[in-house]
Amino acid sequence: MVEVTPREKHVRHDWYVGFGFGAGVGLDTVPGSGRAVGGGGGGFLHAGGRIRDSLAIGARLFSSSARDLGSSGAMIEALFFPLAKRDKGLRISGGLGPGVVYALSQQAAPPGERTTAPALSLAGEIGYDLWVLRRFNVGFDLWTIGALSGRGRLATIGLGLSFNWY
Repeated sequence: MVEVTPREKHVRHDWYVGFGFGAGVGLDTVPGSGRAVGGGGGGFLHAGGRIRDSLAIGARLFSSSARDLGSSGAMIEALFFPLAKRDKGLRISGGLGPGVVYALSQQAAPPGERTTAPALSLAGEIGYDLWVLRRFNVGFDLWTIGALSGRGRLATIGLGLSFNWY
């Protein structure tokens, strides 16, 4: 007699890869110029491996901008799936790593001053992945990216889309 086990409808690999982007509001603080609030945006590429059904660790390349400043860099990230046992797509992620902050306007880079500076970057995200194919997901995300440096501080928060293969 042959035992037949049903195939799972949705499967997460031992690896993941994806990208995302979004728009929202940015706040930057430039020494000598004060604070500025305006439109902001960002995007990322990420890849990594699954540690458990509910936890994956990987790397993230990112770029974000606000009114006068932009930032980009690389992070170590962790993705947590609190409802993985129920086959639900809730995702909470965070990252930390080195980056660079750069000037996007003349106000942020007066003549004769450096236009870039090293930064410490932080990211956080909460999203919900919808299964489109057996291993492909489209996610709706609320995200934030921050960067701290001698050039200034930058924080963006927004809504976005992500496309992931788990």
